Amino acid sequence: MSIGGREQRTGIATFNTTTNKTTTIVNNYYGFYFNCVNDLVVDSKGDIWFTDPMYSWFNALVDTPPQLPTALISSSSGSQTYRFRPSTGAVTVVDDSMVQPNGIAMPPDEKTLYIAESGAVSGTWDYNLTTIHGSRFNHTAKRGVYAFTINDAPNGSGRYLTNRHPIYLTQDRTPDGLKVAANGYVVTASGKGVNVVDPVGTLLVRIQTNFSVQNYVWTGREYDDLWIMGRGGVQRVQWNLTGQVLK
Repeated sequence: MSIGGREQRTGIATFNTTTNKTTTIVNNYYGFYFNCVNDLVVDSKGDIWFTDPMYSWFNALVDTPPQLPTALISSSSGSQTYRFRPSTGAVTVVDDSMVQPNGIAMPPDEKTLYIAESGAVSGTWDYNLTTIHGSRFNHTAKRGVYAFTINDAPNGSGRYLTNRHPIYLTQDRTPDGLKVAANGYVVTASGKGVNVVDPVGTLLVRIQTNFSVQNYVWTGREYDDLWIMGRGGVQRVQWNLTGQVLK
């Protein structure tokens, strides 16, 4: 992909708000370009966990066909989730069971990793960029939130995941913008709304919107303001469900 005459690849970068300079910290897996880095979460050890679905290719946002494992709606495994350790530069695959891994989050105790599965929105494998691209919605395909147990490696080299299990199936479109509140409740956007579920997936409340929600963020001195953003709107919610304090 060329931006301003310079090659750019999907990845993770830092942005200095004082100098307006960006620095890429990771944009490939042993030389293979990522497909479409979508969302990330940083743990207390400084490791960055991120998802890599395939939407950039489906929607003709990149000019290089996928180089890493991918999946279609009917696949049993495919697109991957990674852990990047800035202190060593190591990039590790932590899961390849998702069709289209999307949002990713963990609670304050860092015992669980939640990943949103958006496999119901998928596209074509056609490698001819002259064809019509896009991401179709299949209501019967994967569209839920999964929980994993986070384990520490005995030698201290990192963390790995076990015990994958579903906790929630969205009632509207696919889950997006996944986050975990300070009390452990899981919050995810789905279609025209934001859902709050407990750690075992029981739906507690839904914030209805008149636009398709793509992401949201907690703000305010007490982290009790929720700003919701999406296609065609921005909404503010003031409630007593607080977000995690940024480290």
